[in-house]
Amino acid sequence: MELKAFQKEYAELKTQYNTFLTNAVYETDTGKQADLVKQVLSTNSGLAQHVREFVQSSKGKFDPALISELTADIIRYQKEFEAIQTSSDKAIALRNILNREKNQLNTLHSQFDLYLGVLLGGIVLILILIFRTSLIQLQQAAETLASSISSPEMEDSSGLGSDENLYKISPI
Repeated sequence: MELKAFQKEYAELKTQYNTFLTNAVYETDTGKQADLVKQVLSTNSGLAQHVREFVQSSKGKFDPALISELTADIIRYQKEFEAIQTSSDKAIALRNILNREKNQLNTLHSQFDLYLGVLLGGIVLILILIFRTSLIQLQQAAETLASSISSPEMEDSSGLGSDENLYKISPI
């Protein structure tokens, strides 16, 4: 239950952080933008602290991959915090952070499109091979049927007419 509660709070904080970040980037009034920058910094600190506390309290209870990912998130939030605080132009620093996130999402989207294209291409290739195999088998069956119909062994081998062949009773 602890993990679900953490994930819910973490998702809420990330949404809040991204909202403040976006609003601060697109705010034209410098006074309001300064207030939004303070909210971004505060939310950033809250995110980092929230993740740090969870990682420290987990003590090996959770998947190491999750802990590694969260540790990377802490480092990213600390770097973003430092970039915003040390920047002389906060709007540019915020825009760089927002653009970095957009670029990461675009990269993931491109990778997804590539994998989806490869998957769909593979499916189409398999369907083509199945269809081709079916056509070859159909052609072979038709050739076998045509050759068996036109073969001379079938014609009056018993000396009886074709109608007589159907009604011939074999002696037992």
